[in-house]
Amino acid sequence: MRDQCRHDIDMALRETLHHFIQTIHKARVFAYCISVLIFASRLLYTEATVSYALFLVFLLAYPYVHRFICGHVKNDAVGARYGLLPDGALVGIMIIVAEFNLLVSVAIIAALVMGTLMVAKPRMLMINIGILLVSCGLSYLILDPNISTQGWLLTNIFSSILIVGYGGLVASLGFLNTSDLENRRREIDQDRILLQGIYNRLRPYVSPQLAASLETVGNMPTTRKKLTVFFSDIEGFTKLMDGLPEETMTPILNEYLNEMAEIAIEHGGTVDKFMGDGVMVFFGAPDSRGYAQDAVACVRMAVGMCAKLEELRNKWDREGISAGLHIRIGIHTGYCAVGNFGSRQRMDYTAIGGVVNIASRLESIAERDAILVSRVTWELVKGEVTGEMMSPVRVKGIAGAISIVSVKGMRNSETSFDAPRFRLLSTV
Repeated sequence: MRDQCRHDIDMALRETLHHFIQTIHKARVFAYCISVLIFASRLLYTEATVSYALFLVFLLAYPYVHRFICGHVKNDAVGARYGLLPDGALVGIMIIVAEFNLLVSVAIIAALVMGTLMVAKPRMLMINIGILLVSCGLSYLILDPNISTQGWLLTNIFSSILIVGYGGLVASLGFLNTSDLENRRREIDQDRILLQGIYNRLRPYVSPQLAASLETVGNMPTTRKKLTVFFSDIEGFTKLMDGLPEETMTPILNEYLNEMAEIAIEHGGTVDKFMGDGVMVFFGAPDSRGYAQDAVACVRMAVGMCAKLEELRNKWDREGISAGLHIRIGIHTGYCAVGNFGSRQRMDYTAIGGVVNIASRLESIAERDAILVSRVTWELVKGEVTGEMMSPVRVKGIAGAISIVSVKGMRNSETSFDAPRFRLLSTV
């Protein structure tokens, strides 16, 4: 029962020890056991004393005492490295006890060097050598040994075993550590490939600029920003769906949404949502180029979408598909709450507020292929956009009349807009 408890304690200690401490412990046990044999072999030629016997017992017990202390005081890589310093002091004492026997001294110093370099940098070895020299000097003054230049046969044999055996053991432990690191690297590579596959599948649903912001900021708090919000939908979409077979309608709608998203990305917009045939895009978050430039980019995007849809209609006509897709667009500028909204299971980075509602209402009252912008947006873009002032309108859910302008086009259609390239945020 006692042996079983001791075994359980030993196994628990091994499982919790840092791998550096475990590695150097194996080498330390081998080195000190052979050292005990080296010093015990001298008892065949000299008389035993109590102090000498206690010294041998201490050498046998030291590796286990050392492991216990390291495991409870400093159980990490730093503890393993600084735990080598007492070995330097002990080696200095052993050299004196061996009376400067050359082969014994070389053997235990070689063990110290290899053991230190197994888990520490050369700087730690230099410190350990310094401790060895100090310990050796103090031990010499205290013990006053007889200097010996010739060893006994059995002593030399065990010293040779220490040099060769310890060197082989350290090499094998180094190999095992390298193999373990290689296995861990392989596991990490497999996990990376798995995560990359998951990322590639999720990429169409998550904004790269949002992911980049999360990496740098850690979290994107909800803020109040001035945005230009865009809404569009297909005129008579329900009737259109009823008039076309599903195998025709699905690719047409997907092609339309894909082209609209590409245009939004090209102009620097953040595509917030696809709502059936509807599209919501906003400019000014997470990054902004200034209120006016954001608004101009939004209107330029809307003009580009109308032009692209005309190209698509002509293309579908040539393919014998009478889709007859026409869109309506509404744009408004103002302050919104923008950030992460939703539950713990599903979050969306989106904009909410009255500005979003007004943009949606303007889209709902727009004529076929028309772009309606609010007076607020018009004041920001009128230097680069042509338009016609319309009569103020009242819309559902909004108090007071809204001044609107119908956009006719860009004043300089050749002007390019150098905007950051954003991506889709979410689809619903």
